[in-house]
Formats: sequence, C-alpha cells, structure tokens
Amino acid sequence: MFKRASRVLGVLAVAAMVNCGGPYTPASTPTTNTAILRIYSTTAVAPLLHNITAAYTLETQGVIFESQQGNHAAMLEQLQAGNTPYIITNYLKDDSSLWAAPIAQDAIAIIAHPSNPIDNLDRETLRQIYQGLIHNWADIGGPDQPIVVFSREAGSGTRLVFERLVMGMRQTTPSARIAPTSNAMLLSVMEETGSIGYISMGYLPDERVKIIAVDEVLPTTASVGENIYPLRTPIYITGYEEAEGAYRAFIGWIQSLSGQAIVSRRYAPLFTTP
Repeated sequence: MFKRASRVLGVLAVAAMVNCGGPYTPASTPTTNTAILRIYSTTAVAPLLHNITAAYTLETQGVIFESQQGNHAAMLEQLQAGNTPYIITNYLKDDSSLWAAPIAQDAIAIIAHPSNPIDNLDRETLRQIYQGLIHNWADIGGPDQPIVVFSREAGSGTRLVFERLVMGMRQTTPSARIAPTSNAMLLSVMEETGSIGYISMGYLPDERVKIIAVDEVLPTTASVGENIYPLRTPIYITGYEEAEGAYRAFIGWIQSLSGQAIVSRRYAPLFTTP
C-alpha cells in the first residue's frame, strides 16, 4: 500500500548503470512511447539505484532512467526545486509530510582500519567514542593507539540515521574528521590507522576496511532482514505526490519478488522468504 512517510515497513499491492551526472543512455533514439523516469538518490543508496534500474531496463522495454546523487540535504533541495519528482533515501524525518513507499532496508555498518583487533562494540561504547569521551583503543581492550573518529558531513542522510540510532540527543565530537561521501568514508578509514567510521551496508563487503559488530551482531542481509542487527533503517522512495503510471509500476516491481531479489544483492529486502 502507498502511504505517507512512516517508520513502519509496508509492501505495495500493485501490479545500466546510472551516471550521477546524467541520463542512462538508451541503445537507440527514444520514441514517443518511451517513459523517462527521473529519480535521484543519496550516495548511501546509490548502489541500490544502480542495481534496480539496470535490472528493470532489462525486463521492461521503453524505460529510460535519469539520475543524480548527493547527500540527503542536496537531494531534498532538488526535490523541492522540481528537478526530480522522487528521491531514494535511507532517512526521513519522523514528522515528514512527504509521500513515501518503502523499497528496502539499510544498515549503518561500523567500520575500522583493517589492523584493528576490536571485533565488537556495544552501542553505549560506540556513543562515547563519537562523543569524544573515549580517546584511545586501549581503553576498550585494543592497542595503545588514539581513536581517529570519522563522521559524515552535515546534511548526510547516513549521519542523520547514525545520530538517530546511536547518538540520540548527544553531539558528535567536534574533533571528528569529515568524510563528504560514502566512498570518501571508506578511503579515509582504510588509510588512517586507529580510525573508526560508519557507512551504509550497500558499500560492503570491502576488504579494505574491517566491519565491527554492534551488540555482537554483524550487519548482513539476514541480520537486518530478520530485525536482529540494531542499526537498521528503511529505504524509501519519496516525493510530494503519490506515484502514478510508469513510476508506480517501477515501485511495484521493486517490491515484488523479482525486485526484492535485486535489492538483496547489497541491502536487506522488505520481507524474508522461507
């Protein structure tokens, strides 16, 4: 069912790599029957948009996608300016008035430099690290090494989700280093000994960084889909108006078994199958 933004997941009952700077190039000149779907995404869910649009264009004739990506705040500005009717994001305000449909589930994965021996952090310890109250890995059973905190920038949906699920009303330490994109976070944590950061599960696995369990649970499609991993969040396609026509058909396909199989390549599906 379609509905206004909600923290509760639902399933619709309706029947190519995307270049971040422009349209997905068709094999031939578009005809008058071609549907051009413009959908932007935050960087956290860019891998999802790539996978579902590539799969859908293989299954559906006469559909072309146009997309851009950026952080959550930038994509909301594009939506407000009328440059795109819909965006895909892993964050919505609790009181958002936007129309939204859930299409997948994401998780915020905690990553560290690959040399880090720490395998697990509970949420309280993680919170204290990001508050700047714990400064050295030796304080929590690791090596005598300063903790280098990396955070996403203001306006990042991933940061907003992290703050909602981990920080609560507490502030991230002002000494945190800023990674302006998901890829920048990976590269920063990979290169800086003693570092810790967070990223969407859609960018993992990546052997260049270590994934740290939270409350003894690693972020996997199974642990997120079964509501076991604690730092999980819905992924929505959202806009000012309820989707109709070709947009509605696309969203319905994403929530179908075929679409959810594509989602499951990097993210958790809306529902688990036996």
